[in-house]
Amino acid sequence: MNQETKIYPEHDHLVSRHNVVGKDGVLWSADQEVQDAVGGHYDYRAVDGFFLDGNRQGHVLTQNNSPEFVAQMTYRGEIANANFTPIGSFTELFARPHERVLYIPYIRLQDPEFPNANWISYGLPPEVTHRAKNKRIFHEWLANAGFAEHIPNFVATHIDAVAERGKQMIEQVTNLYHEAGMQNYPVGLMIRGAECDGNYGAVVLKQDTIRIGTFCPEKQKILLMPDGKSKGSEYFDDWESALKAATTHIKTSMDIEKEPNVLMTRLVELERSPGMAAVMRRGIMHCLEWNDQWKAQDETACTGTSSYRAMYGMDEEKLQQSQILFTEIMGKMMTNTPNRESVYAMFNIDLMMVSQKEDELWKDPTQILISFHGTLM
Repeated sequence: MNQETKIYPEHDHLVSRHNVVGKDGVLWSADQEVQDAVGGHYDYRAVDGFFLDGNRQGHVLTQNNSPEFVAQMTYRGEIANANFTPIGSFTELFARPHERVLYIPYIRLQDPEFPNANWISYGLPPEVTHRAKNKRIFHEWLANAGFAEHIPNFVATHIDAVAERGKQMIEQVTNLYHEAGMQNYPVGLMIRGAECDGNYGAVVLKQDTIRIGTFCPEKQKILLMPDGKSKGSEYFDDWESALKAATTHIKTSMDIEKEPNVLMTRLVELERSPGMAAVMRRGIMHCLEWNDQWKAQDETACTGTSSYRAMYGMDEEKLQQSQILFTEIMGKMMTNTPNRESVYAMFNIDLMMVSQKEDELWKDPTQILISFHGTLM
């Protein structure tokens, strides 16, 4: 049995799509300008979803026929010893005499409607995907499903309430650190639209000490990092000004008529942030090992992956703990999924390996949980 047969259900033809934009895309609730700017860069990555044995042809669903795109398809086909062919639409696809088409979207938010076509969608069911992808819904679900101790303290709110609710949250964070005797823990927030992806439109706010000039005294400032990047960063004198600027930045990236909610999380000090992929076959989940998340210096967005074991080695005990936790979370999320035995999917979760300082903070988990989930959520 080859690798492709193990991962995929039975099929006769593969069609992949990197659906970043559109009503069924990753950035469905983003501002149109953001969708246009991001979407054009990702079409060719549709082939990343293929696991081919070299004997089959794969179609890429796209309307991009630029020379750059064709060159990428040719290049990636040569690497995989396969033939990747662009196809323009579902209508064109299902007009062809394929027996069983396996459709592999980058993310399965909704299935195309072709009742007379013989096709199968790969990926988690849309209702599960939506719950896991929407940051507000996912965090609230985790908190209520018994996983509150595995997520940062958070506040979900409307975008127009960020300044007010953010100030309240900063007060809580500051008091939390003071009561724990950890005044040296950096105070900060990560603020993202509920449907934010890849940190497009996200903001990191962090209290920072800076010195302007050699002989000037140090000053406390609030650092704002747009899209989680150091490029374009600004300093503010107070939290109110920083939160208002954060609101403005986030609003420019989201369509608030589609999704007006924002998630604010306490900025947590991390040692590393590995990813973990899993394969689901016939509804049974198989966790893989950690993968390393490449990030540019002083940035939070992942730009690539590599082998974690090769770079850092592996803490087998923590690996096993994270695999068990991931399996428990997905098991609860799919409790009421009909025909679970028919689900084939591959998905990834980002893990947070916290610092010793954060571990110290959790010595009294009742205090850290009640402070946030009991009052502001």
